[in-house]
Amino acid sequence: MSDTSKTTAPATAISDVLTHVLTQDQKKALKSKAHALNPVVMIAGNGLSQNVLNEINQALDCHELIKIKISGFEREEKLEMATEICEKFNAALVQVIGHVIVIYKKNAKKSEKKIQPKTPQQRRRESHS
Repeated sequence: MSDTSKTTAPATAISDVLTHVLTQDQKKALKSKAHALNPVVMIAGNGLSQNVLNEINQALDCHELIKIKISGFEREEKLEMATEICEKFNAALVQVIGHVIVIYKKNAKKSEKKIQPKTPQQRRRESHS
């Protein structure tokens, strides 16, 4: 068994399992919203400790869409952590860029807002402001 089959399998599994709850348009809108966000949780040497998991849970409850910075781990380990976080909190993985992952979890307590990309009119209004 070669090492390449081991490294490509987790990425495929993540994209198939965790992003199926979001449409491409929803992912696009969430990526756009996440662009301006700063990471609210940092994961370093201790990995996914109970304290880190508690902070992620609290951040998801408050914000729905969060960025998490994962430092000091290989790509496969980061993907495994992202998978574990998403499975534990029933969240969707929106994006993985370098050391940062973006996660979305719908909060039932918040108002019923739909995730929609901006219309061309909205984009024009913002560019003229």
